[in-house]
Order: sequence, then C-alpha cells, then structure tokens
Amino acid sequence: MKNQIRLTWTGIVIGFMVFLSACSSNPTYTLEEQVWVGATVIKGPVDEYADAITVAPTGHVYVAGHEQYARLILSKLNGSGLKLWTKYFGSLGMYIEKIAADTLGNSFVVTKRTIFQVNLEPGQFIFTLHKFAPNGTQLWQKDIATINSPDISAAYTIVPSFEFDGAGTIFLPIIVHDVGRAGPYAPQIEYGLLMTFDPVTGNTSSSFRWDNNYANQSRKIVDARVRQQAGVAGEWLLLEQVGFASAFERRSANGTLIAEQTYGGYPLKIASVTTEPFAVFTTDVGYTSTCIAVPITTCKTTFARYLDNSVINSDRNEVSIIRRDGTQGRHGERYRITGTTVTLVNTYPEPVPFATEKIALNKNSAIFSAGYFWNGQNADIQIRKFNARGVQF
Repeated sequence: MKNQIRLTWTGIVIGFMVFLSACSSNPTYTLEEQVWVGATVIKGPVDEYADAITVAPTGHVYVAGHEQYARLILSKLNGSGLKLWTKYFGSLGMYIEKIAADTLGNSFVVTKRTIFQVNLEPGQFIFTLHKFAPNGTQLWQKDIATINSPDISAAYTIVPSFEFDGAGTIFLPIIVHDVGRAGPYAPQIEYGLLMTFDPVTGNTSSSFRWDNNYANQSRKIVDARVRQQAGVAGEWLLLEQVGFASAFERRSANGTLIAEQTYGGYPLKIASVTTEPFAVFTTDVGYTSTCIAVPITTCKTTFARYLDNSVINSDRNEVSIIRRDGTQGRHGERYRITGTTVTLVNTYPEPVPFATEKIALNKNSAIFSAGYFWNGQNADIQIRKFNARGVQF
C-alpha cells in the first residue's frame, strides 16, 4: 500500500561527522526517507519468509521466499509497491537460492534441494533453474547441476550471484565445500562451478570447474560476478582467498585467464561497474574493511567496522555498499565510491517489528528491503523502499 508508512522530512536530516579514513574524512550522511511499504506479499496461516529480492531493468521488484515447511513463493510488485501477482511453485525439499530478471520482464529463480544418503550411496545437492513469464506463468524448470558428496551433512554450497552479462547470457557461480571422503581427517575440498546459460532455453552455454584442495592450501573462490562494463560481455570477475591474502581475476566464460592481481586482507565482496575502474571489492584486515578499485591498486578507504552482510551493487558511475549492523541494531548504511572518494552518505531505518532478510538496489540508488513483519500471530513477507534523498558530498 503506497505511503502506508511515510516518514516526514522534518527531523529526518541528521548532520554529524564520521571519520572513515584519510581517503575519506569528515563526510556528512543523512537518514534516508522511507518512500513506501509494499502491500504484504504473502499473508497466510503459516510463517512466510523472504529469501531473495531483485529489481528488474523494467523497475519491477521480484521477491522469492518460502512458506514454513511448505511451498516456494514468487511475487512481483510495480515501482509503487503494488503487488501484481503471487505464484507458488517448487516441490517438497526445494529452497530458494537466487533470483534475477531480464529486460523483457521474465524472472529466473535458482532453487536447491538436498538428497541425503541412502545406504552407501552419496548424497546430492541438485540445483534447478526456473523461468517465469512477465505474467507469472512458469515456462520451464531444468535441473542444471548436481553436486555429489560422501557426507552431505558436512558439505555446503554457496551461490554468490546470479546475473546477466552484456549479451543477455545468464551467469551462475556455485561454490562447493565438501569433505572429499568419509573420515574425520579427510581432506576438505572447495571448488567453484562456474556456468553460463541461454535464457531462452535454459541450456548450458559454457561451464568450468575451479578446483581447490585445502590440504594443498590452494586458492578458493569467495565471490564471483559477471563483468558489467559497457560493451564487454562474457567475462567472469573472481575474488579469491590465497592463504591470508586476496586475489582478483578476470576469466573468459570458458575459464581462460585474462588478468590477475593480488592484495592483502581476507576477501569479502565484489561488484562490477559500467565504467573504469570496472570492479570494486572489499577485504577484511583485523575486523576493518578495505575497499579497493580495480585496476587501480591503491586502497580507497578503510571502514571503521567490519562490513557484516554487505551488498555491493553498481549505480551508474558509482558503487553503493549497504550493510546491516547487528551490533548497532537493525539498520543499513550506504557507502558510496565516486572516483577516488569514498563517503558514508546515508543510513536507513528498519522499523520494529520488521526484520530485514534481503536487500537490493536499483540503478537510481533506491534501497529495496525484503523481510518479515510479525502480525501478532505469524510472519508475513513485506517489502520496503527507501530513496537516496538528501545526499551531500
């Protein structure tokens, strides 16, 4: 419901100085205005939770979630927060991983289900790609990857991103942590399965596996994105851990190495921007976070606190980093990188009893926050939008 909750501008702008680093000193930041609270996406007799959110190029907002012990949910809202439709899909044991939408209004959801061991047979993680038309009709679903493990209870997988390159090809990385073989002293295996897909058919365009064995202290993929620089298509951007350091790599869609650079600090997140520098990422050094622009190798800023649950997204010629600070209560902060300057420019509130689960940005810097709202009996999924207002540089 548009303007269901609207914060007045009086008293919203808060001026105070925050010291971030020598690269970015004394910035001013403001409290971001909540523009609307979207109509409750799902309101039923059981708890519903948001698992993924994305903002399509068309301006529509898609949220995927699940009912407690039951069905998967996909909802579409317009730019004013009005719910257009809600669809139920999937089968028992499926869980939402990621969601994306293309320029035509189609939405794509990656789900995962777990098959546990029976007798001596290995367990499996099975990933499925679902495609939905703009009206919510499910067009197809395809199993796209099966991960086998001798001890599925000790293994886990991470899907760090799910997006399109400049040619419209779907890029999907899956990071796998496995015990390798049964036994308490078994070598632990971590590898990246990096795949591209045709969005029309769902068929695999290319695929390669990036191996890593902890016993050999090889590198492991921490985050992966597709390069979004204007006019460039079909490249992976990989952020990796190498011992106690970070490595940034560019690889072609089929895995061919294009360029590599190494940095200090534990790698956290990576983003792709549309103009040079073409990537920005953060590393953690002693519970502080350093932001680095590539191919520029110098430190841009060091944040006062560890970026917990941060989201990095391109914003025209800028990059916004949003974090939810668990130690300071539930709220978000926006760090913006413009050229060689990094500033903390905005915060946004999270009204109780709303609890954020997922965050997304659109190209105009608006924040879309999906989470659950306790109605007194059970949890309902809601979405909130915050504008980037009152920004001062």
